[in-house]
Amino acid sequence: MKKIGYIVLILILSVSCTKSELPSYDKNYSAVNFTPLDANKPDIFQFSFTRVIGSNEMIAELPVRISGMVSDAERSFNVEVLRSTTSSSNYQILGGVIPANSYTGVLRVKIFNRPELRTTSDTLFIQIAKNDYFDTGAKEYSVAKLVWNDQLVKFSRWMFLSMFTTPYYSPNLHRALVAATGEDDPSDLVKIINKIYSGQLYRYLQQWKADHGGEPLRHDANDGNIQCLGWEITTL
Repeated sequence: MKKIGYIVLILILSVSCTKSELPSYDKNYSAVNFTPLDANKPDIFQFSFTRVIGSNEMIAELPVRISGMVSDAERSFNVEVLRSTTSSSNYQILGGVIPANSYTGVLRVKIFNRPELRTTSDTLFIQIAKNDYFDTGAKEYSVAKLVWNDQLVKFSRWMFLSMFTTPYYSPNLHRALVAATGEDDPSDLVKIINKIYSGQLYRYLQQWKADHGGEPLRHDANDGNIQCLGWEITTL
């Protein structure tokens, strides 16, 4: 009899629950997460002004991905700065956008260069914030650390590389090489040399001269070769 009583009680409680009290799936729910560029450092996004020689500002784009449904209209998402190691005058949050019919988007941050960044880095901690379109996503991917600097590390095998560029080293030459080839990994000199042979560095230097009223890019440090300071950077 006790078993029958329990069953009747359960049935009564079930009937008493209205449809509105039952949880439902919200097809309009969407959340935003930062998309890691490095699986070993999922929250770090690094940028260097060595890739944009001659510019004092750069747009850093941090990739994001949504969970939920896509929309046929462009949507924005919000972020907030948790803390930073630099003045707010050295960066500007431009905004986050998810294009229409897309699961991915970007957060754009304008960052500014300054002389101190040749020896140190600026860091900005950013967190995704809830708005009318999006909720915050997984906790481990809702915060990003944006790091930027203007530092170069001279390749240990630069002497070998100089056989295909110029016998002299300078930071400006190094930056031009990185900007022209898109390569800054000293472990793969063959790839860099092949791109130099294909004329990428030469075309970059010619474009630089055209963009600066005929003024060539010049060596900005002598690195022990005082005679090259101020000389035009050329290719062999």
